[in-house]
Amino acid sequence: MKVLLVNSPYGEIYNRVKGTEGATPPLGLAYLASYLKTNHVEAQILDANAQGICFEELGPMLSGFDIIGTSLYTPSLHFSLKVLELAKKNNPSCKTVLGGPHITALPFETMESSPVVDFGVLGEGEHSFLELIESIRGNNKFDNIDGIVYRDSGKIRINRRRKLITDLDKLPFPPYELLPLDKYIQPLHHINFSDSIPPGRFMLFITSRGCAYNCAFCASKNIWERTVRYRSADNVLQEIDLLVNKFRINVLDIADDNFLFNKERLNNILNGIIRKGYRIHFNCSARVDMVDEGTLKKLKEAGCYLIRFGVESGDPLILQRMKKNITVEQIKQAFKLSKANNISTSASFIIGYPGETHESFRRTMMLAKTIGPDIANFFIAIPFPGTEFYEIAKKEQLIENFDYSVWKLLTSSPPVKTDKLSSKELRRMMKGAYLNFYFRPSYILKRIKNINNPSMIRSYFKGLSGIVRIIK
Repeated sequence: MKVLLVNSPYGEIYNRVKGTEGATPPLGLAYLASYLKTNHVEAQILDANAQGICFEELGPMLSGFDIIGTSLYTPSLHFSLKVLELAKKNNPSCKTVLGGPHITALPFETMESSPVVDFGVLGEGEHSFLELIESIRGNNKFDNIDGIVYRDSGKIRINRRRKLITDLDKLPFPPYELLPLDKYIQPLHHINFSDSIPPGRFMLFITSRGCAYNCAFCASKNIWERTVRYRSADNVLQEIDLLVNKFRINVLDIADDNFLFNKERLNNILNGIIRKGYRIHFNCSARVDMVDEGTLKKLKEAGCYLIRFGVESGDPLILQRMKKNITVEQIKQAFKLSKANNISTSASFIIGYPGETHESFRRTMMLAKTIGPDIANFFIAIPFPGTEFYEIAKKEQLIENFDYSVWKLLTSSPPVKTDKLSSKELRRMMKGAYLNFYFRPSYILKRIKNINNPSMIRSYFKGLSGIVRIIK
């Protein structure tokens, strides 16, 4: 039984803001492949996105496999379905499998509208996918496999949700040898602003799964539910050792929803990195209410060069509606402390969440300029299926376009409006946000003063080109 896991070309979800999206490893597919290989299933990964393989070239590469799977987020739905269409066209006898947050949130709708999908894996995929493969191989029934959706005599069957894996240390490390490591490029909004970090290989990396918080717009709960499971510090350090010494990785993009949540475990990981003397640099995501002086000093010592904060809004009422459970003062304090400890910062903002007005947007822009992140991202609110925001937007009839192909990051055709603002106004506000933040003389002067080497000049030029494309 030969299995191929495909990462589809998906650059268009950034609305073709060329050079900004990078090419990141398909870590979810890598974990699946590793788990399958450990259980004696022949699994390969084809990262079409990183290798620049277009759909015209992809089709013939899908022949000769028994099962072809891919994963998707809502903005990449049409790309993932295109992969499975090509699979059926070039390999009619193969079974196609779809996983990820979108089909987990909308299993019936996705299967009903997508006849090229034979099976869907819902939620955390390792155990469900392995059992599905074993049932296909043995020509067995599928009704006792938790966490899947499938077709049965023309009907769509959705099995019960599978329980989450309790001990993440039991999962094997991703099979990095199956990935085109030299093809991966960090997204431009994750780059460093220091000349002390040499260019080299980077890798997406997780030390936990899930988030304990309940932000109304976040789709993380679709897969991981509202809980956090941790890998042990020893397990994390073993993998870092492998990445540094065997695969020559020098930058980690830590993809945990909140890397700083468990301080005792965090300190054990950071102390281990410091003690072992790894020449590793990393960025991570964090909530503004999780940072403190001691934690930031230890992060810096261990090699943290950038913290990515989800600020979302400068208006307290909007923050409350989003269920962010943070205050504007906490936001200001987090950025002040990060700067004091010489760690670069990134701030993400959401424009157009229900209740947004011109006044709330003005407060957001004032806050963005006050806290002064090195990188600011302004995204139109997208009501991803499975979120509370999605249910609110449907109920209040705020969704104007259910064509998921336009539900992109940096979209030029926002699918939503608010009760006070049209989708066109939201688009103008996003463009204005980038213009007003990045083209301030104070920001430009700061970036010029910070240039220390040619690679930084190239990064800044790419960033400037991307911002200009957004504005245009």
